[in-house]
Amino acid sequence: MENKQIQFEEFEAKAPQKPKKGAKTAETTELTLEQAMTKLQEIAAQMEDIKTDFKTGLKLYEEAAGLVAQCKIILEEGKSKIEEINNRINSEN
Repeated sequence: MENKQIQFEEFEAKAPQKPKKGAKTAETTELTLEQAMTKLQEIAAQMEDIKTDFKTGLKLYEEAAGLVAQCKIILEEGKSKIEEINNRINSEN
């Protein structure tokens, strides 16, 4: 049982890879942050539904993991852009 937990933690620790612009991934196509967050909310509602069977729940979880990775990429890009702007402002002063 411990070995499976370690493998899961290793999976979580990996940085998400940015998909090529317009490329479809196994989980989803490239979405805006808002679209991905809306889809995550929909998936969460489906997973909370007691009628969702285990196999479907696993597929939803996999899709959600892809969406979370995509959100992380979008947020990191936004953070980098903000830092770039702040650096430019600070260098002008």
